[in-house]
Amino acid sequence: MRSFKKQQAERKAAILGFQRTDVPVPDAPEDPHQIYMLATILRHALVIGLCICAALVVMMTAQQLMPGGYVGWLPVLCVVVAIDVLVLAPQLSRLPVFSREWLFHNGSRWILLITVIKLLTYIDSDWTHVMLDLPMMRTDPYRYFFSGPFLILLLSVCLMWTMARTLGFDLAQLTEGEQKMAVQPEAGMRTDRTQWRQSLCSHVLGFGTFIAALAKREMTWDKFKNCFYA
Repeated sequence: MRSFKKQQAERKAAILGFQRTDVPVPDAPEDPHQIYMLATILRHALVIGLCICAALVVMMTAQQLMPGGYVGWLPVLCVVVAIDVLVLAPQLSRLPVFSREWLFHNGSRWILLITVIKLLTYIDSDWTHVMLDLPMMRTDPYRYFFSGPFLILLLSVCLMWTMARTLGFDLAQLTEGEQKMAVQPEAGMRTDRTQWRQSLCSHVLGFGTFIAALAKREMTWDKFKNCFYA
């Protein structure tokens, strides 16, 4: 790390015209994208790790609210959602908002996700129960489709989706200058990252406080419903 900073200082001095003549300027890395790719991998691993920690706390809360076999699949589902957000979000951000392609990709993702969530609520039941509930979902969707386990899984997925998207965007802004720095050191040095560091710290603190409060609070399904129907 110290050697890297020394190299950047010597390059900056060379740009400003104050470099010593007896000290050679180190060459830029042969592969300019290597540092950026490494930063991207570490960024995704960090966000997924934070989502796993949050998913474990949410899983314990869901077990208190409404126990069932679906709870064990919650961390896996949250990790899949986090990976989906980290991989597809940069590509979808290039599409015009509410365009045909944007609506198609986002709509298909959420339809598939909601279908998987609903199927996970029947993990402890057989297919006979599922076939019996299908016609009832059309007549009384609020009772048979929006069940307790479905709402718990949906809220957990929305939390992980928001967390992965927010933290992933902040870290992407911090590592955006790595590729520029490998090719043009002066461009990377002039990149102001103070705002994104403060944004990342505030978001990590906010999500951490919420997860910590959720872990300490004993929640039952009646208390959960009273939060909305008080």
